[in-house]
Amino acid sequence: VGLGEAARAAADVSGDGDVDTQDAQLIRNFVEDVIACFPVEPGCAGNADLGQTAASQGNHATHTDTAEADDAPPQTYQLGSSYPNPSNPSTQIPYALPERSRVRLVIYNALGQRVRTLVDREQGAGPHRARWDGRAEDGRPVASGVYFYRLEAEASGSGGGRMFVQTRPLTLVQ
Repeated sequence: VGLGEAARAAADVSGDGDVDTQDAQLIRNFVEDVIACFPVEPGCAGNADLGQTAASQGNHATHTDTAEADDAPPQTYQLGSSYPNPSNPSTQIPYALPERSRVRLVIYNALGQRVRTLVDREQGAGPHRARWDGRAEDGRPVASGVYFYRLEAEASGSGGGRMFVQTRPLTLVQ
């Protein structure tokens, strides 16, 4: 595979076999999200108020619902900072939902390519957490470097109206 072919394959973000305006828009949106990550502003959702319990789900990813029966759900969607960051090899990603939502939490590499989907399902309101063990979808360890995690959440009863999307960086050291 030549360099030109490799670059074309990397730019085909949509995976439809060609590089087109859809790919350009996906890359543009991803870059805008990444730029919005720096710097992380004071007052962003912290880790302490998003729960600290872990439970196993799937082969390499972990997701935990940490809401307690008498806890009120948060008023807004929140995506916390991963911890530890940098990670070696595992990191926790806290987030909170103000209402029942369809949630998708995905890890991307620096080229904007999907590395691993940690969560892709409907979840109830409250604090949640996912763990990434530094592995790709196929279970192989990924290289050390900068990665990005992106949370997309759509309120279940909104009929597509209320959508939250946020991307944050994380550093993996193997």
